[in-house]
Amino acid sequence: MIRKMTSAVLFLQLMMLPLSAQTVLTYANNAMKDGDSVELKVLKESVSAGASGASQVWDFSGAEFEGTSAIDYDADFSATPGNGAAFACTHEGGRITYYDITSTGKFYKEVSTPGGNIVFDEPVKELAFPFRYGDGIRGKLQGTNTTLAGIQERIDGNYTVVADAYGTLILPNGVTLKNVLRVKYEKIYQQMHGGALYNISVLHYLFYAAESRYPVLQINENQTACDCGCAYNSAATFFDDSVRPNSNLSKPGTGDLIADETITYRVHPNPFVDVLNFDYSLSKDLKLQVSLFDMQGKRVAMLIDAQKQGGSYTFSENLQHLPAATYVLRIMADDLVISEKVIKKEK
Repeated sequence: MIRKMTSAVLFLQLMMLPLSAQTVLTYANNAMKDGDSVELKVLKESVSAGASGASQVWDFSGAEFEGTSAIDYDADFSATPGNGAAFACTHEGGRITYYDITSTGKFYKEVSTPGGNIVFDEPVKELAFPFRYGDGIRGKLQGTNTTLAGIQERIDGNYTVVADAYGTLILPNGVTLKNVLRVKYEKIYQQMHGGALYNISVLHYLFYAAESRYPVLQINENQTACDCGCAYNSAATFFDDSVRPNSNLSKPGTGDLIADETITYRVHPNPFVDVLNFDYSLSKDLKLQVSLFDMQGKRVAMLIDAQKQGGSYTFSENLQHLPAATYVLRIMADDLVISEKVIKKEK
């Protein structure tokens, strides 16, 4: 006889799982969120990425750092998204990477730099969801860089992404994080520039902890050699000084854009004063309910309760009658249930 497992039994079994379970990167925990801005500390000197494999200890305690670098994650509503949400990821120095985030992975096809614009022939899959120790991705890195002068330069190579290690990470500020997953991202390609052929190797080590949506530490190594005889190498290390063990996974944004295979939506502004806007797209016809609950679990407003056709919509609700407080927006799209905190503030 087959019986359904009760929630109580399931809870007890989950409690019996080992506390040292490895970190697995998932869409829910590691997809970008609109409005996030991550400020990183920059180490004075490059460091070794350490060994690969299971149960490693990476100790960067005591490493000196100077200066900061920021990465901003913003919804790119000017782009045409694929099956998910389009994001513009802005780095210090003016480099912008345009991503498409879906429930199956993190892709990019275009990179804008102060010196030109790169468009790849096929999207580069930088990360898959879910992604765990031992998983890997391999693909072609082919595209065209168009310089500010309008000159087109071909790029031809390959890339690999592999979760090559897990273990304990000790950050330069002394914070210790367990069950950290390291992702090794390598690009090897050739590029024509100014009539010369450059051989370029780019290596990123990304350390993901369960306590953070984004990598808590990143080591970048670059090697470039030209057929003209010149060569140069560079390296840099960044880490998130704000991450603490068991800290909140999601950092607050100014209006999160969330993507799922069924629904893509944005709640804004958040916090709001009187009017709350809900922009959403449905991949198919479905029954949609959007409700607002107070922190005691009482429903204070039913915003949407209707059978909706697949497509894009914009909805606004005047909630001036509600007191300033924190509420929970509950979205039910067929069998999918999502909850988001929203804050109503004083005028």
